[in-house]
Amino acid sequence: MNVRTKIYLLLSILILCLVFFAVSFQLRVYYKQLLSDFEERSEQRAYVFQAEQDATEIRMVQIATVIGNSPKVEQLFLLGKHALELEGGLWRRAYRSGQSIII
Repeated sequence: MNVRTKIYLLLSILILCLVFFAVSFQLRVYYKQLLSDFEERSEQRAYVFQAEQDATEIRMVQIATVIGNSPKVEQLFLLGKHALELEGGLWRRAYRSGQSIII
């Protein structure tokens, strides 16, 4: 091998190493940026989820309050209680034993 070929090979290997390191560095930068974007999005979505959950809980409490304060609902629950007492607890015994009752 003459000197020109050795210099050419040495420079080619040097350029290849430089390109490899530049690409690997850029990939690491992109990877860190991608992770940062994912974390930011997950924080935003968690915040939105929590806000929606809180709003849903408030609406559920409002509905339960309206239904619970209704005299008609109270009367229906009382009628159901009396019906259970009249039938003698058959439903309760069937539930405990795991059987179903078909009327």
